[in-house]
Amino acid sequence: MSGGRTRVFELAHTAEGEDYELVAATTKEGRAVLGGLGLRRRGDPWAPVEVELWRLSERGRPLKRADMPMDPSSRALFMRDGAVDVVGPLLAPHGELLGLSCPDARLVLFNPPTLAGVLDADRAEFVLFPSSGRIMAITKVMLHSAALAGVGAFRLAEDPRGRLYVASWLVDAVVATGMSSGTGFKLVFDSDLADGIDLGSWG
Repeated sequence: MSGGRTRVFELAHTAEGEDYELVAATTKEGRAVLGGLGLRRRGDPWAPVEVELWRLSERGRPLKRADMPMDPSSRALFMRDGAVDVVGPLLAPHGELLGLSCPDARLVLFNPPTLAGVLDADRAEFVLFPSSGRIMAITKVMLHSAALAGVGAFRLAEDPRGRLYVASWLVDAVVATGMSSGTGFKLVFDSDLADGIDLGSWG
């Protein structure tokens, strides 16, 4: 945040034509753990999830090596090998660094806190699951900027299984390392935009 302005990004796959390796859990149980990271309490016991690197596209085309490979859902932030040592210390003050089990690389997962009181529910727009009333997708992210002072990364308590959000100043620091290949960042909130940013039906 600079000069009272707050800008927040979510993780995003890189532009078409820049196809990088992906990370995926090898078991149903592992996928459930990664999908429920926002429900985890910091300091709870952690058993490294078994994951694999996808090095080929669905059409069999080789994918580029990624310092920060994403998972297919783009809801978790991973670091590989050298990025663990360079990007890891930047992220560590803003969440947990959790080890993963992978035969092909050293992989670490970053898990930020899940915060209440950040989502401006009166101005945000979202789609709800009819059966439970839980958030299915946020189509316009509106946040309380004052609640984000000093916050580098977070998930929303109202949508703990949803997106991982990163403050612009932390995005800048990560990208400046030159070791963020494989992970992109998409602007989803700017406090200077009164009407917000329309993200479409699925955010």
